Amino acid sequence: MGRSHALTGAAAGRAIATWFEHFDPANPLHLDSRTGWLFTTVCAGAAVLPDIDHPASTVARCLGPLTGLLARIVVIVSGGHRRGTHSAVGAALFTLAAATVIALYQEDRRILGWGAAAAVVLIGSGWLSAQFHPDPQRRGNRSRSPYRTRWHAGAAVAVILATAATGSTAAALRPQQTGAVGAAILLTLTLAAAVRVLHIHGWLDDLLPIPLAAAIVYWHLDLTALPIAWTVGVLVHIAGDRITVQGTPWGFPWSTRSTGLRWIETGGDGEKLIVFVTWLSLILLTVWLYYAQVIAVRDMLYQAIRELTGR
Repeated sequence: MGRSHALTGAAAGRAIATWFEHFDPANPLHLDSRTGWLFTTVCAGAAVLPDIDHPASTVARCLGPLTGLLARIVVIVSGGHRRGTHSAVGAALFTLAAATVIALYQEDRRILGWGAAAAVVLIGSGWLSAQFHPDPQRRGNRSRSPYRTRWHAGAAVAVILATAATGSTAAALRPQQTGAVGAAILLTLTLAAAVRVLHIHGWLDDLLPIPLAAAIVYWHLDLTALPIAWTVGVLVHIAGDRITVQGTPWGFPWSTRSTGLRWIETGGDGEKLIVFVTWLSLILLTVWLYYAQVIAVRDMLYQAIRELTGR
């Protein structure tokens, strides 16, 4: 479902960017023609990221052995495929990490405040979901461990604490530089995931995101809106998986029970219909956005031809 996830993420991102660009005079996300399309692309890439918990997924192969190793670590930390990275806690951690990195990079604490508030809401919704959908396998009054072994559970805690400690130390010593490096890493991974679903042959799809991410950070584009783009993309992915028959455990780690609408089969006719409708919506939205500019360019070309030909 990699391409389907990326497409629905792009559609959501384009819709949000269009609203703030054209219909919200305040435009708190500071979106314009350049950052609006960057927002859309990041939404598309972020909508593939939760599948980093599977070593054979599209995102796990987008940067060769680097993302392959990352995927193997995430599998242990998240408890397996369609678990931690497909839960409210996983979405909250990713939101908080993205908001922290961009807040440091932009030197704007309000972004961190938004990320912390969103993380609290997400974690709260996950806990509530676990209360309404408890783990089906219990030991007395206690839920079964969400991890296969105690070693996996310990490794998950160790990795999370080590990452938090390293990031906090770096941010305390060199906040803006830490934000720039973090933004570059997140952008590289996200852009690589977005490009990978296009199935470009050769090395271009593996290497192109690296200079693109470096250029975005070097030229210091306004990335205020990107934490929202990453959050929207991740949530679109989880929502897409929750309408499949497998569902996802939104209440993980308090409950491993998969829930959701469970309407369609992965790769079935339902998914194809969603892809078709999403493609059609993107095309119509793009035509509506740029119709006036296309007509203006056409008229300019006609006028130039008339002047050259004397007609």
